[in-house]
This record gives sequence, C-alpha cells and structure tokens, in this order.
Amino acid sequence: MAIQKYTGYKDSLLDFNGEAVDFASQNKFDKIFKVTVINSGTSDQVVILNPSRNPSSPLRVIKDGVIAYTSGATDLNATGYPNTIAELLAYLKEKPTRVISLKIQSTNSAQLSQALTFTYRDVFATPGSERINLDKYTSEFAQNDKLITVTKEFQLDNDTELSIVVPAAMSSGNPTQTVFTFVFGASVDIAGSLKRKRTMSL
Repeated sequence: MAIQKYTGYKDSLLDFNGEAVDFASQNKFDKIFKVTVINSGTSDQVVILNPSRNPSSPLRVIKDGVIAYTSGATDLNATGYPNTIAELLAYLKEKPTRVISLKIQSTNSAQLSQALTFTYRDVFATPGSERINLDKYTSEFAQNDKLITVTKEFQLDNDTELSIVVPAAMSSGNPTQTVFTFVFGASVDIAGSLKRKRTMSL
C-alpha cells in the first residue's frame, strides 16, 4: 500500500483558518496581525518580537506602549492591531504558529538593511541561531525602498526568540516607524483539538 504524504488535512491538532484546510492551502489564510514599532531616539535599538520562554534581554521584549529598555527610556514604543501585543504573545506562547510571510514597511530605508534574528531555546543544548537578512528581499528595480515582504516561512513558539534592530530616528521630530505585518498560517491548537475530537466521536 502506498504511503500517503502528510498534508495536515483533517488533523484535529491543527487550527486552519477560513478556506484553508491544509498546509498547501495556507495562501487562503486570513490570520493577520500588525505590530508597529516607533524609535524616536538617537540610537538603533534591538526589539524582541517574540520572546520565547527565556528571552535574552527581557526589557527589550515587545509590549504595548513604552518599551523601557533602560531606566528612564521612553523613546521606544509599540502598538498592535487588531488586538494588543500582550494578546498576540499569549496566543503564540499557547499555540505554536507558522508565519507564511512577513511584510516590513518603514519610514526609514535603513530598516531594510537589518536582519531578523532567530534564537532557538533548547533545554538540553546551547541555543542555536539563524538570520534572515532583509537585503535578500530588496531589489534595485523596486519602486519603494522602505517596503519588503519576507516570503520565507518560519515558526513562532515558546522555544523561539525573534528579534530585529529598529534604526534610530532620522532626525529630531522625525522618528523611525516600522510596521511588521505577520501573515500567520497553521497553529497547534490543543483546546480546539479536544472540541473537534469530541465532534468527531458523535
């Protein structure tokens, strides 16, 4: 008997969305969340977009409002849409989720010279890391030098720290504002799985 390739279809542990029913149809997902980060200071600042269970720098974890990375700092702040950043991080902690794509739009073209840095936590080994250089997704033919879409799929969960540098303000009164638009794919949903399994048993 031929072995069937796993697609995720009808896997009760997975939460698909809208018209999507498996990994192959993730382009039909409608799970979008925007995080806006503003740096009005004179220095580039690291922001942790997903902290993992043991963030390397807890004061730099994304949050609603001012991110006080050091005593008295008020130049870095963030907001989420359509809900709070706190809700997003709680969701990712509970439900490991695939990211299909990430659009990055900034008022400062220097943002696109940065990199997404992933640090993978492992209880039994030294953390490993990986980088996605944003330059890879820019083009000399692009009409907008402040907008890219990272099309490499990745995962956010409680074992993964994701960070990036947000450049300093371009001048006094002209802060750097960067919007990270996450297009999420499948999530592991234990609570939903119990409901679906019960439905299947009836």
